[in-house]
Amino acid sequence: MRSISRLSDRNHRVVRCKGNGGGFVPVGLHRLLATIAFRSDRLGGLFKGQPEILVQDGRPDLSAMRKHSISEKDLMEEARLNGQVTDMAQIQKATIERNGHISVIPVGISK
Repeated sequence: MRSISRLSDRNHRVVRCKGNGGGFVPVGLHRLLATIAFRSDRLGGLFKGQPEILVQDGRPDLSAMRKHSISEKDLMEEARLNGQVTDMAQIQKATIERNGHISVIPVGISK
């Protein structure tokens, strides 16, 4: 049997890949893109996105929240867990970071 993988045989049936090399391409591609994103701020922003402000001075940015599918309840949950605040007015700034986490700066904390 040959160890070279094929996508299909003569009858156009899908043939399973033989061997353990099938995972190297996705892993290698991920490493390449991660290295490019690390070295280039511009391409890093394209691959990973940019942080976006969800709340500024107690006022929620509803369009940004809608864009990221975050409800006020979700935001307040994160604010209670991370910022130790219980009311939207107590949030100086809340930002959704590039990794998807929400950071909360309570009122009275310097930037």
